[in-house]
Amino acid sequence: MVKRFSRYLPATITALLILVFTAMPGQAVTSVGLGKESYHINGHFIAYLVLCLTLFRAFSFIKGAKRLWLSFLVSVIYGILMEFLQKLVPGRAFQYLDIGVNSLGSVLALLLLWKQSFLLPRPLSNWLKK
Repeated sequence: MVKRFSRYLPATITALLILVFTAMPGQAVTSVGLGKESYHINGHFIAYLVLCLTLFRAFSFIKGAKRLWLSFLVSVIYGILMEFLQKLVPGRAFQYLDIGVNSLGSVLALLLLWKQSFLLPRPLSNWLKK
């Protein structure tokens, strides 16, 4: 039973971490040293790349290209929702740039998944196929 649901755990943890960092007030982001724009952009890019990859694994019950596109679509929509959430957090703001960076991370994941046998290391490729 646990093994059946273990495929959802990485995507759930990734989504929760994104939510926690999104809900941090602006002052808290600066105080932990993540206020620099380069950290901010890299964080968005990497987080949504990982989210898309883990969603791909979570959707292993879907076969073919639908699985690939659903992983991409869900990660992009989640990124848009997180930007709207930032409008409600003190010291944070909605930014179209962040949506673009989130989406670029998801696009890279999409490309990696599409060509996974050529681009990804064998252990990661095998993990995604489970």
